[in-house]
Amino acid sequence: MPRPAATAHPLRALRQILGVSQRALAHMVGLSSHTVLSVENGRLAMSERFARRIEALTGAKAHGLLDRSGGGKLLNQRGKRYTRADYEEWLSRVASPLHGSPDQLAANVHAQLTGLFRDAEAQGTLALVYHRIIEAVAEGQVRVRQ
Repeated sequence: MPRPAATAHPLRALRQILGVSQRALAHMVGLSSHTVLSVENGRLAMSERFARRIEALTGAKAHGLLDRSGGGKLLNQRGKRYTRADYEEWLSRVASPLHGSPDQLAANVHAQLTGLFRDAEAQGTLALVYHRIIEAVAEGQVRVRQ
């Protein structure tokens, strides 16, 4: 008797909507491409933290990504089916604080970092956040100007 076709994990559908490879998605969320592959193939359950990272980066609701039954539906912030247009809208809203005068940009970055550090401290991961920032600067991923 033939096996029923495996239902693709919503992460795969999201990745296809975004038009990115497993490796690119892994880089976006700070995980290995093996982790993305394992979640997509059902060998690894998606963690809530991973799903929340995806939601923060794309606007796709985390609960659809966490559905382990394989029937998870990708939904946007309004509860409708997630599309490429939702991603582009999300990007425009998320990226908008990065435009403006140098003073506006500095104020926006300061506000974002303050929130990040507050959350990291509450989760007990503040040292890890500092370490990752220093690592990114050392590797040239972030340039610091005097």
